[in-house]
Amino acid sequence: MSREANNVTHGDSDAHAHVAPVSRSLVATVLLAWAAVFWILWITGEWSRFIGARVAWIVPVAALLLTLAGLAPLMLRGSDRPDARPTRSALIQAACMILPALLVLAVPMNTLSTYAAERRNAFGANSVEVQEGQALSFQQLFAGQEPGTVRDALKAREGERIELVGMVSAPADGSFSLIRFVVACCVVDASVVKVPVLSTAPQASDTWVRVTGELGFDDSGSPQVVNAEIRPTEEPDPPFLYPGG
Repeated sequence: MSREANNVTHGDSDAHAHVAPVSRSLVATVLLAWAAVFWILWITGEWSRFIGARVAWIVPVAALLLTLAGLAPLMLRGSDRPDARPTRSALIQAACMILPALLVLAVPMNTLSTYAAERRNAFGANSVEVQEGQALSFQQLFAGQEPGTVRDALKAREGERIELVGMVSAPADGSFSLIRFVVACCVVDASVVKVPVLSTAPQASDTWVRVTGELGFDDSGSPQVVNAEIRPTEEPDPPFLYPGG
């Protein structure tokens, strides 16, 4: 081998020697921290505040895969070389990756509130229909706030008894809005449905209530719940509605 070739080989070796190896323990720590988040969300049921029941399988699958991926570097320790000592830069990067996981567990995230509702789009009710004999839903009453076939179908059922569970929003003298969030996948795509409720009983905003009343209409023809009886209730599980519900 020529001297030039030797110099090239040694130069490549020196270049690789200056590349800081990744600490497998650090990688494992980050992966297992996120695995713990998903396991806790699954076990406690808090996953339902972030995604819809239709895609709930994502949580245990993510927890399992992250656990396996986190354990793999630990099992490989010593198979090739000792674990590298993490650099200060690597520690800072790992901390930045773990911090969101800690925030999810430590900071209550009220994804279901009137504050969040005010910043969400209204539910697109174009595909909503009213079928004969079907109990009236949030989506149907919300769709009936615009003139069309849904409102016409609701008009034919004026005075029918309605029972809805929702969250109190914008309470005023003698009325408030009952709201629910509708999700197709997760809280990121959540939209809002609102139904006006007439009731003289004072209500506190952001509280969950069960409303039993009659289907009525205001002066503009929009549906509302009248003669309503209001009872406090627990937050539903899952708390979201779905587009086809």
